[in-house]
Amino acid sequence: MHGRHRTLFRGLIVLYVALVSTSLATAFLLPDPLDEAIDEFRWSIHPGIQVSWNAYTGLIIANTGLLLLSLGGLFFFWAHARWIFVISILLGYSIGHIVGTGPVVYPLFAYDLGGMSVMCAGAILAMSFIGPIADEFLKTRDSQSNE
Repeated sequence: MHGRHRTLFRGLIVLYVALVSTSLATAFLLPDPLDEAIDEFRWSIHPGIQVSWNAYTGLIIANTGLLLLSLGGLFFFWAHARWIFVISILLGYSIGHIVGTGPVVYPLFAYDLGGMSVMCAGAILAMSFIGPIADEFLKTRDSQSNE
């Protein structure tokens, strides 16, 4: 029984990576649907965002590394990966709200993929803290503490 749960959990992790990657690629590769005048208005309201964008780039790269580390740890049932995943998701939303000030419009397909990735992340979190998969993380933690 646990083998099926492990396979489902790992499949969700792979699906999450695919959804996030495709969502970001779609959002940045497709043309911006926001009218040019509205886009100029957005930057005129918040001129500091353009200046401080480079300051946030390092934080975005660090959070991406943290997310990838946590996903790798979750895939191999590393005990601390659950909390690193929670921190990286909360940090990612915080960065998004700081940088994404003003009207932001993405293609509908990118929003759909983003919404599905949020649901997938919720399923990963729920499975990692509740149920038989949570026991897998406890086994890993116990075996690490015994060494």
